[in-house]
Amino acid sequence: MLNNRPDTAAPSVVRSPTGAVFQPTPEQREATTRIDTSLIVSASAGSGKTSVLAERCAYLTCDAPDNVRCDLTDLLVVTFTDAAAAQMRSRIRQTLRTRLSGPHGRRIDSHIQRQLQQIDAASISTLHSFCAGLLRQQFMRLDLDPNFSILDSDEADLLCIDSLRDVLQRRHRAADATTGALRELIEHYASGREETIADSVLTIYQFVRTLHDGASWLDGVVKRLEITDEQIAQSESKLLRQELGRFVEWLAMESRYIRNHAPAGGTYAENLEVASQRMIDWQKRATDSLETWEALRNEIATFDFSRAKPNRKLTDEQKQEKKEASDRYQQVKDLFDRRIRSRFSRFSAEQRREGLQQIRPYVETLVELIRDLDQTYAAAKRRRHGLDFNDLEQFTYQVLRTPDGKPSDVAKNLQNRYAHVLVDEFQD
Repeated sequence: MLNNRPDTAAPSVVRSPTGAVFQPTPEQREATTRIDTSLIVSASAGSGKTSVLAERCAYLTCDAPDNVRCDLTDLLVVTFTDAAAAQMRSRIRQTLRTRLSGPHGRRIDSHIQRQLQQIDAASISTLHSFCAGLLRQQFMRLDLDPNFSILDSDEADLLCIDSLRDVLQRRHRAADATTGALRELIEHYASGREETIADSVLTIYQFVRTLHDGASWLDGVVKRLEITDEQIAQSESKLLRQELGRFVEWLAMESRYIRNHAPAGGTYAENLEVASQRMIDWQKRATDSLETWEALRNEIATFDFSRAKPNRKLTDEQKQEKKEASDRYQQVKDLFDRRIRSRFSRFSAEQRREGLQQIRPYVETLVELIRDLDQTYAAAKRRRHGLDFNDLEQFTYQVLRTPDGKPSDVAKNLQNRYAHVLVDEFQD
């Protein structure tokens, strides 16, 4: 936390754009004034996050120490919607005005006036508006039309669906091996319903477009099917160790609960502790060995939780406790069956490998459809001189990174231009 001089401290009371007084909590004040590290503010809706962000902008431009104080044009403020960007600009303007009209005599009125004059030119926008502006400046790096239009979500979705329809029709008309592969995919995985496959292609395609290197991810999907029994054992052992770790923690919680809140069912707690020790042993033995993996798989398949010891001399209250313990014990057993037994013991490594080999032709067909859709959809957008929101993100990423993943000259220039980056609704 920076120790600010008294004459550069942020005001303790701020009037909001609606006229209400905003009195920051200690946590809000820290989020407003701390500048020696990156920050993320997590709070419920209506708790004042946007007000804090606007106040932070005012602090950075008016109240921060001289060596870190900056102009409003040195900030990049990103919001989720255009309406939020307009509201943010308005809030920052109002917050700056409180610096001029407030009771705290300011010695930097001319500086504040300059910030108010700069506010319309400040970089306060949605992420996609920022990306679009950058791409219009750097269009030559990606061979883009600088006058491209931005497709809204509905228009982009319809164009993508039309592109997929073209892809499927071309496959049917080709009357070659690709046609047969498509028909087999539809028959075996969609019960003959082409629209089911179309929905799957669109869903996977939209996911792939959120990745910075979707093409490599698609390559990896097919390559991961080329796997040996030993590699399967290694992969499954790693997953089993992770799942057992979580399960053992849950067993400990349930055991403690029963002992503390349902002591009449103490036998169930003892059984959970016995099961926990068995699973800790499995976790230790889950190495990368194929032989060990197969032995563990068989043990998991035949494992059974102990039965509780009968106890007929119980009061009504104790009977209720024992019933609660029994119910929780059954929940543990059911979860074990779902999360561990059915997941890890059903198939041997050899059976898994054979299953992967059987589905490989269908996966390859699905990947080909996704690649074909990407090319067809891209061509349709070029004819319209349009980009969708994913294009804005992907192309901006390409501009900001060199082929080997390092910051480009453009990225370095932006780092020098902006002193701070502030993001509203970061989770969106």
